[in-house]
Amino acid sequence: MGDGLSLARHVTVVVVAWGSMPLLRQCITAILESRTVTTDVVVVDNGCTDGSVDDLPKDDRVQVLRPGSNLGFAGGCNLGAGAASGDVVAFINPDAVVEASALCALATALDDREIGIATARLRLLDQPDLLNSSGGSLHFLGLGWANGFGVPAASECDQRPVTNASGASMAMRTELFRRVGGFTPELFLYHEDCELSLRIWLLGFRVELIPGADVWHDYHFARNSEKYYFLERNRLIIVASIYERRTLLLLAPALGFLELGLFVLAALQGWFPEKVRGWRWLIAHRKWLVEHRRRIQGERILRDRDLVPLLSARFDAGQLSLPASAKPVDWLLSQYWRVVLHGL
Repeated sequence: MGDGLSLARHVTVVVVAWGSMPLLRQCITAILESRTVTTDVVVVDNGCTDGSVDDLPKDDRVQVLRPGSNLGFAGGCNLGAGAASGDVVAFINPDAVVEASALCALATALDDREIGIATARLRLLDQPDLLNSSGGSLHFLGLGWANGFGVPAASECDQRPVTNASGASMAMRTELFRRVGGFTPELFLYHEDCELSLRIWLLGFRVELIPGADVWHDYHFARNSEKYYFLERNRLIIVASIYERRTLLLLAPALGFLELGLFVLAALQGWFPEKVRGWRWLIAHRKWLVEHRRRIQGERILRDRDLVPLLSARFDAGQLSLPASAKPVDWLLSQYWRVVLHGL
């Protein structure tokens, strides 16, 4: 699917800063030193607490926006993209360092008008020979994870479609990003890259991994109650808004079963209040969710059966090992998914 844009080699990079950002200066310096592409940077100060934003390189290509409150990753990226002057807008985490040719590689990939999002080969900063992510996977019930975590980076050398991009290092044509409304700000944090990627797929574009674009990420896997709140709430938003009505009906028993299991797990692990809080948010914002779903369903080109190759039947996250007790359940759900596929 083409959108008629001309070749682009000017990239505006949006970096959202919050809390302590010790690598921010290194992140911005690396962007400004990119080769064979014109770059400028929009730093969105969502509440940086260690003075890193004030210590940025003095360069006319660096613009700082201070919204006055924490807009979340999604809202911060949208604000920064609104000030973009480049034909391509890229989103780089403040704890990530781009290789000198990475932004050019992402911009070049977007010359293909069939590609809606280009995502980088994300390496671990402290173990650069290993991957942090080679794009994201999505379980058919909405659980998401990063592909390739901890595997040799050299194993990913071919450009290919992926289910979703990593918000830590991705790029889009600026016009397309604005046309689709950018990230969904209500998601605030987590899964916003996955949700945007799925919307891009539904519009007939592809999301692709660009292995020629290397980015090193200071990644540390962590879970806390607030993170569980956003992960679970946003997972449900994605499931409720992306799938067609028939698919939702077919998945209803599995979704209900998973919800019961997650409530039990939340109680055992101490994040039950956050799970309840997520449902309370969904109920309070049900009118927004209905309208959000209506817009996505009204604009989509692909059907759910076209999305099937993008979805995973089994939970296979490199960062997490599935408990032995959960493996039979995982297998049963995969068999249920096979039945659902026959009904799509």
